[in-house]
Amino acid sequence: MINIKYQKIKRHYKYKLYKTARLQTKIKGFRVRQPFIELFKGGMFVVYKEYAWNGADNPAWDTQNIMAGSLFHDAGCQLVENGLLPLSCIPALNELMIDICKSKNMSKFRAKRVLWGIENFCNPHYTTRELKIYEA
Repeated sequence: MINIKYQKIKRHYKYKLYKTARLQTKIKGFRVRQPFIELFKGGMFVVYKEYAWNGADNPAWDTQNIMAGSLFHDAGCQLVENGLLPLSCIPALNELMIDICKSKNMSKFRAKRVLWGIENFCNPHYTTRELKIYEA
């Protein structure tokens, strides 16, 4: 089980990580380093102190059993958005979030609803995104 320490903030994001968080994942074969996020080829995912994120989005709500999952999910999706991880990593990021939430004693019913929300409200803009090339 992963434990995180964070604080509520009021500017731009809702939360800021108070202590660096590390988690072994199934997302392997990628080496990414950003100022607050690092993913190692062996699957170790590190989110560094001071990283800011928004917690869960509607229809989910921020509770103790969703915060760590939302942290790693948001950080991973940021890497996808920035083109540092391929779109094919999205299902693994979704699974990671649900696994973390379940490890925090989230009910199976709520975990299914959270996954439904992610797949229907968060992920569509990733899976339907096309690379457009413009010429001027």
